[in-house]
Amino acid sequence: MTTEGFDRSRLCYLDAASVAGPFPTCADVDVWNDVDGKIGQLDGIVLDAETRHVHYLVVATGGTFRRRRYLLPFRPARID
Repeated sequence: MTTEGFDRSRLCYLDAASVAGPFPTCADVDVWNDVDGKIGQLDGIVLDAETRHVHYLVVATGGTFRRRRYLLPFRPARID
């Protein structure tokens, strides 16, 4: 995926609870990598509002007091 010439002003955030997918809601879906295991929970997605293509996953880590969010470039994923 290339971002050259891409208009970032069209990007918008969509909360995971509002995302339709293979589950009734995508809120609290665990996000894992193949190397280290669980990296957090899906908090939302960042997509192009015009084309509706997903560009990033927003992954939340930590607890109530040390909660952090990270942007991960969207890549094809396996759902277990």
